Amino acid sequence: MTHALTSAFGALALSLSITSVASAQAPIATPERPSRLSEGPLEPLNYFIGDWTIDATWSWGNRLRGRNEYRVGLNGEFLEVKTIVQDNEGPVYERYFSFYTYDKNTESFVAMGLNSDGSTSSLPHTLEVIDGLPQMEFVTTNPDGSSLRQILAAIDKDTCDWRVWMTAAGEETEQQIMEGQWERVTGDGVRSALGEAGQSTPRSIDTSTLAPGGRDVRSLTKTVEIDASTSDVFSVWSTVEGWTPVFGRERWNANFDLGIGGQYEWLIPGWINSSGCQILSYIPNRMISFTWNAPPNPPANSLGQTWVVVELDETESGGTRITLTHLGFGDGHDWDTYVSYYENAWTSVLSKMSKRLSKSG
Repeated sequence: MTHALTSAFGALALSLSITSVASAQAPIATPERPSRLSEGPLEPLNYFIGDWTIDATWSWGNRLRGRNEYRVGLNGEFLEVKTIVQDNEGPVYERYFSFYTYDKNTESFVAMGLNSDGSTSSLPHTLEVIDGLPQMEFVTTNPDGSSLRQILAAIDKDTCDWRVWMTAAGEETEQQIMEGQWERVTGDGVRSALGEAGQSTPRSIDTSTLAPGGRDVRSLTKTVEIDASTSDVFSVWSTVEGWTPVFGRERWNANFDLGIGGQYEWLIPGWINSSGCQILSYIPNRMISFTWNAPPNPPANSLGQTWVVVELDETESGGTRITLTHLGFGDGHDWDTYVSYYENAWTSVLSKMSKRLSKSG
């Protein structure tokens, strides 16, 4: 019996000793990633490894500055891309973190993206090599039936052409909304050219993007009374915290920077919508005005921007009367289509705000 207990304690001591030695070892090291993508379908994408910048203008006049940082991903089977952008003179921020790969199950190329609004996306695309240089084409179908087509085509070892077209829902004709070039940058030059993510920049308003004005400027006006305080209503129009419970969806978000020239964006993936728009003026709890793209859908962005003024007045019952005036429309068929679109769209926006904010709701 004594011999058995001694053996048992001896075995336990040996076990503890082995455990102690194992725990004292250095933690497992992270293996270095390959310097290039694996041989096979992905190999042409080795062209992109490194940093690239772009300084281009959308067809409606908004400036886009961007930086793409391409790195080899897991086991050389993915190309990782961090996309950092600046719209007009707004703050610099990370917009996408994407992974390009070849899906061996479906035998197709795919780009998987993490978006700044918290949504995710998966975009099949084609990849071909022309004269030794890669070219990719993406086609995205939006929930409303409209679509985006993008072509990223290498021109030489340090220059890549980027073109984007949009097709309105129910239409067959494409409208080109972007033609720019990505340029390869080495060293720290790319960071000094654009700044670090999240860094604020001087805010200015480019009035040349705005459509015609004057005393007789074409406009539309919508009015609604809401059973909510002017403070609560102003919060919806001016803060992400106020906007999200009313309008936010799984893939919708907003980007507001309350200040003259600050960003004013309703972010709906795949739509131009208010990307790059800015605040023109505001009076807390009384008024806010901002630029607006013309239009998000259907695309007639060569027309330029318009602007919106939202006025808030307290009612006798303690609610809020909202007067929304959308200004800056031009004349002609395209502008008539745009006005008709927002006659309905703003009615829908105000109706949803009334239902979500009303104290009785």
